[in-house]
Amino acid sequence: MNRLSQATWPEVRKVAFCTGAGTVIMLIAFFCLHLAFPVKVPFDCRVVISGVIGGGVAVGNFYLTARNIERIVDLLDPKEQQSSFRKCYMIRNLIVFGWIALAILVPCFQYVAAIIPLLFPGIGIKLCGIFGYDN
Repeated sequence: MNRLSQATWPEVRKVAFCTGAGTVIMLIAFFCLHLAFPVKVPFDCRVVISGVIGGGVAVGNFYLTARNIERIVDLLDPKEQQSSFRKCYMIRNLIVFGWIALAILVPCFQYVAAIIPLLFPGIGIKLCGIFGYDN
């Protein structure tokens, strides 16, 4: 199975929307904090680029999770399912931790703005559950 099923796409879109909205709110917060504390809180293209890429990594991680779970369901052997899940989990974590390391080590990124969007998919899923947007 190379594509996500019709039932999974709404969830991916929901996570993408929540992550995008969270990133915009984060950028507004950075701007407001920069106005209040211009020396301590930066707001430049590094913040925007870091936030956008961080949001993309977060949505991509969720997409890879959904795709892997759909693929695992088709497997019949439980050991093969477990092995496939572990392998994908390790790869996804390497991508996320690689992004975090890159954001911290490379000066063209603002590491706080790069890391915060990684939290938005989980927050968005929880908020949708609380407010009844599960369907």
